[in-house]
Amino acid sequence: MTSRLSTVAVDLAERLSHQPPRRLRRVAAAATGLAVERTQLADPRLDAALAAVRDDVPAAVAELSQVLALTEELDEIAWNAQEQAEAGVLPEQAYLAAFARARAAASPGNPRCIAAPGVPSDPCMHLSMHTGQASRKGDQDCS
Repeated sequence: MTSRLSTVAVDLAERLSHQPPRRLRRVAAAATGLAVERTQLADPRLDAALAAVRDDVPAAVAELSQVLALTEELDEIAWNAQEQAEAGVLPEQAYLAAFARARAAASPGNPRCIAAPGVPSDPCMHLSMHTGQASRKGDQDCS
């Protein structure tokens, strides 16, 4: 299966493909935290899900629902920003920042990211890593 990560970092994707599930969950938690931090995303609806990812425990359904609602809101903002950027009304940087925030919010809401121990989390890790890449592209201070 080809992942988003393997399209931007083949060597890293290969190394991660040989790691045990527990280590992959730790990588996913770190990448998720980095994506949220880099996009300066702060919303109380993320707190419990981020804690679950960080602590390697399953999140409650209510917590996931809140994260999904936030993700939908931020996706809508990103789509509107994209339309405005394409129309020349908004700078492309504003769209990229909105897109990165929406993807950062989606990371802890990925059920595999907060799955019970023993459940592989590589799709989440790939999403989180992709989110970090999108966040870097949206950040002018990053090289």
